[in-house]
Amino acid sequence: MLKTSVTALRMRRNYLTNPASVEEYNRLFRMMSPVFTEYWCRPGSPPTLPMRAAFDDYEHCFRHRANRELIKGRFQNGNIAYIFADELDLYGAAYKKDSGKLSLAEEDILDLIRSDGPLTIKAIKEITGLRAKDITPILHKLQEKFLVFEDQADDEWDRAWYDFDAEFPNVDFNRYTRMEAMKIIILRFAYLYVLFNEDNIRSYYGFSMKDIKKAIANLVTENKLIPCEDGYILPEDLEAATSPKPPVRGVVALQRNDFLVKANAHCLYDKFRHTDYDIKYFLLIDGEFRGAVYGFFKFTPVPLEDIFVNLPEDEAAERKEEIISAVGRTADLSVTPLKRYCGQDL
Repeated sequence: MLKTSVTALRMRRNYLTNPASVEEYNRLFRMMSPVFTEYWCRPGSPPTLPMRAAFDDYEHCFRHRANRELIKGRFQNGNIAYIFADELDLYGAAYKKDSGKLSLAEEDILDLIRSDGPLTIKAIKEITGLRAKDITPILHKLQEKFLVFEDQADDEWDRAWYDFDAEFPNVDFNRYTRMEAMKIIILRFAYLYVLFNEDNIRSYYGFSMKDIKKAIANLVTENKLIPCEDGYILPEDLEAATSPKPPVRGVVALQRNDFLVKANAHCLYDKFRHTDYDIKYFLLIDGEFRGAVYGFFKFTPVPLEDIFVNLPEDEAAERKEEIISAVGRTADLSVTPLKRYCGQDL
């Protein structure tokens, strides 16, 4: 494998070197699903793919969500993320928790929603006398079992909960086995990431390592993946990954819920951890994670404290303006100004 060729293909398929049209963006969203909202965003914000679109994808995704074309659910280890509604069969098969046995509290709230729903948490509180902090985790468990649906039509706080089966009567969770669903999802990941390993899959999707290894072994047997020294690759990508390509050049600051960041979460945080600050963004420099932007997560705008780059000192100095400019495309530096670059005051 040629590292420069793999990187160039990965960057192109992630639309980080060629912003996506609406059609390309929708296809990319499917390939990256389940998609998280941006890390530390305003409550009610729609899921987006920052740095990928050649248009305003916030409004685009907000509209798709309002029309129930994008559906909110609990997927990777119970985390909130979004998928296209017409793929509920697929992701339900991969992530649906066993609904065979419910607790009494779960049964009571589910029966209430089925008889009197849709209901907000406030309405459930008024009917049952339960506290919101007791109701919420029950709803989350029912959501993981695909028994209730949380309608996020806008950015309002008080959202309605519905009976899942009543809202999506045509969803067939038996269309795929869990292993079949996982294999489809892993092949999507393989297309986007190009050359990957089991840790990348586990970091992004939250599947167990046992299931990941089984799914990959099946895909290798079926000649849909090729094992190599650094992981696995699609057979159709082998020629492109071994043919010389010009090195990728450029800097992108990626938020913490970005597809590429999440796929490397198993190693990125240890590599760039700071003793005093939070990691606000990771820096993809020439297609590799080689830096981070530090600061604090607060509800009011605060300055960015520092940028660290893992580059030779002369290259870090030479590319200072390029790197700061890249950070400014992700963070509004007029609102959260940058205080330091590589430890030096600006």
